[in-house]
Amino acid sequence: MTAEFRTQEATMRKAALVLVTLTAACSGAPESSINKIEPKMSVAPTALDFGVVVQGETVEQTLQIVNTGRVALDITEIELADNDDGSFTITPTTATVGSELDESNNLTIGVTFTPAAIADYSRTLIIHSNDGESPDLEVPIAASGRAVPVPDIDVGDGIVDFGSLIPGDTSQAFLDLRNVGEAPLLVTNIAFSGSGAFTLVSPPAAAAGFETAPGGSNPMVFEYAPTGIDGDTTQLTLFTNDPDEPEVQVELRGNGGSDFEYPEAVIDCPTGVEPLQTVTLSGATSVDPMGGGLSYLWSLTDRPSSSATALSVLTGPTTDLFADVAGEYEVQLRVTNDVGLTSAPAICRFDSVPANQLHVELYWDAADADLDLHLVERGYTFYQSPGDCNWCNEAPDWGVAGVSTDDPLLALDVDESVGYGPENIVIPVPANGDYDVMVHYFSDHGAGELTATAVIWLDGRKVKEIDVRLEHNEVWNAGYIRWPEKVFVESREEPTPAARRSCSTAP
Repeated sequence: MTAEFRTQEATMRKAALVLVTLTAACSGAPESSINKIEPKMSVAPTALDFGVVVQGETVEQTLQIVNTGRVALDITEIELADNDDGSFTITPTTATVGSELDESNNLTIGVTFTPAAIADYSRTLIIHSNDGESPDLEVPIAASGRAVPVPDIDVGDGIVDFGSLIPGDTSQAFLDLRNVGEAPLLVTNIAFSGSGAFTLVSPPAAAAGFETAPGGSNPMVFEYAPTGIDGDTTQLTLFTNDPDEPEVQVELRGNGGSDFEYPEAVIDCPTGVEPLQTVTLSGATSVDPMGGGLSYLWSLTDRPSSSATALSVLTGPTTDLFADVAGEYEVQLRVTNDVGLTSAPAICRFDSVPANQLHVELYWDAADADLDLHLVERGYTFYQSPGDCNWCNEAPDWGVAGVSTDDPLLALDVDESVGYGPENIVIPVPANGDYDVMVHYFSDHGAGELTATAVIWLDGRKVKEIDVRLEHNEVWNAGYIRWPEKVFVESREEPTPAARRSCSTAP
């Protein structure tokens, strides 16, 4: 074959290839190498999965809409199919109509889910646009609602049987209180009715409430001390946050139980008690079903660790209690009728909360020692009047002249020269500024080294309780209170020897 013939053959093949290409283009056959100039919509993620959500809670996920085409993408509408119950919402709502995305631009929308019931909430999000291939792009949504987790109390058969016991002896038994629910179980209060031969040993201060974790248990320990040969029965009522069983009855039974009509102790329990206030507790409305007379026995079963208070009397229809410090107090009353039947205890528990916005307490652990609390206005020094409120400057004039609500006051009725304290300094409405909390170990009377504790209450809240070891005549700068921020800043300074032992007006 000559070179001229080869050249002619190659030319004819090229011409044929061009003819085939032109023919395919004219006939509409696809050609992958030719890109269409049009918008193209993509989404990320391609599906939304909210999983399981608790009733009433709201969960949000985001969806990005991207234009991967070469001309503007017009979004005409975004809708949620079958969303008549409003379980899903789209934010921002302006994204539903009129959004225009240039090449490589994107739009982020939020989709929130709030289930109202225990159900499947599978839906479809539809995005309408001018995308020629996917004008109605669908995004699947998977979600389901579940019930709100709640506690569920279980006390078994609800009976604690102590068996037989000789009068004068004591025995203990326990109730296995279980939480078979999915949320913490709180016993908010307890009450007894029936025989007074049973006592709750633990958990302590149960009347104030105790918590049992989901799937957990709390043993409640009781003691039985019969006073006669006849049987005893007490009904224990547990008040809980279980929505199905807010009150649960448990029977305490000893020596076979009894069906006696026991007297019932009742306390007129106070509310709104403030520190340094004396409250009167009355059991006068206690009753005896037999119509006879009653004798009374009071007991102070719980008080703040810094308190040194006591009941004024232990017998009689009424008793007084001086709330010497802020915190929780518990008083119990048992009544006995003329035939010797004693009631289960009535329980009165109350909080003593400072009404003054600034309230500082001091107590210590040595009976013979004398400690003094100082509240020093910033700009003054230890024992410098009028800026140091203490035993020799009990009620200085601070803040606005002639206004008493911004002045400090050392509570003289509990200013202790010996004993464990407490001492209290209060300001009803402090002026803005910083106030140093200081403690002076004034006299030891042979007590030696001891522990001093300062308790800071601000706006009715206990914000700090701190302590330190002190030796005679040492001064402890515990920290400062900043107002109106209502914060206490601990100084962490070591105690130092006192430079003064009485008030001075010198700078």
